[in-house]
Amino acid sequence: IKIKKQIEEQKNEFETIFNYAIDGLAIIDLNSNFLEFNGSYIKMTGFSREELLKTSCIELTASEDVERTKIAFKTISEKGFITDFEKTCIVKDNQTITVNMSMVLLPDKKRILLSIKDITQHKLRESQSKLGSMGEMIGNIAHQWRQPLNNINLLIYFIRDSYGKISQNELSEVIKDAKLQIDYMSQTIDDFRNFYKPSKERKIFDIKESILQSSKIVHSSIEKNAIKLDILGESLSIDGFENEFEQVIVNILNNAIDAKIIKSKTMKFDAKIEINIYKEDKNILISIYNNCGNIDEKIIERIFEPYFTTKFEDQGTGIGLYMTKVIIEKNMKGKIEAKNLNDGVEFIIKLRA
Repeated sequence: IKIKKQIEEQKNEFETIFNYAIDGLAIIDLNSNFLEFNGSYIKMTGFSREELLKTSCIELTASEDVERTKIAFKTISEKGFITDFEKTCIVKDNQTITVNMSMVLLPDKKRILLSIKDITQHKLRESQSKLGSMGEMIGNIAHQWRQPLNNINLLIYFIRDSYGKISQNELSEVIKDAKLQIDYMSQTIDDFRNFYKPSKERKIFDIKESILQSSKIVHSSIEKNAIKLDILGESLSIDGFENEFEQVIVNILNNAIDAKIIKSKTMKFDAKIEINIYKEDKNILISIYNNCGNIDEKIIERIFEPYFTTKFEDQGTGIGLYMTKVIIEKNMKGKIEAKNLNDGVEFIIKLRA
């Protein structure tokens, strides 16, 4: 009787967790037919209980993800579980959502438990961030190319005006100069391609070297706006996502550049950005300080929120610092904060050494 009571209590506990979980939960058979699901999953899909019982997980999968999903189900039968599986689901009225699924084979080996999160909004923010980054990349390439293009233009005019009067040695020097300008422009493309190349590969990288590489991306804007940039501290290595970390640095530098432009409209000052890398206990800290004005204390706690921006609509989307926080705190398991310091703002990134 005691064992029966314990089994009954465990059954009731499982049913309570299943029915009231925030995430969508569903139980399917090995052919992906729905057997049971909770209220959160019904709400997520928009279908009624009766409609779901007449369909299957495969049937509610977008055509481009069907084969991947079938392979995943086969893997579960062999391995027992799968985590972080993303796919596009078809929901009510033929709408689609992007979901992240974890799947586990139940002890009877005849059923699979699915735990499903709707990550559509998160993927939308990622997409908007990439579009914003692409716009920044094009703008920065334009800045980087403007001067060498102008130099090449002057060299062409020099050749035209000196035609018939220029010596072979002088012509060789002009061609050499033009080639240097073209090589610089080509290197700029390589720098940007490497920076924006998607990479989810963890590797050990040098933080200072990565920051120096990031500064190349915005070098032209920093120079154009007469900002003094100092990168100080130790060369420390960390295991993480180098490209994403470089994106963080570029996002913060771009914010400092924007702040300098705004402050310069009302006063003249010697703008500076100082980056300092140091170790504290078992953590690596990166301090990024600029003297381009404080952030209003009423909003400083909100600057990492998605879509929150103090800029005009055509100047910012409010996504850059949000993605910065996601990269540091979710992807790299660190911490980032911002605080007003003297006549500027300091961002502090803390990463586990």
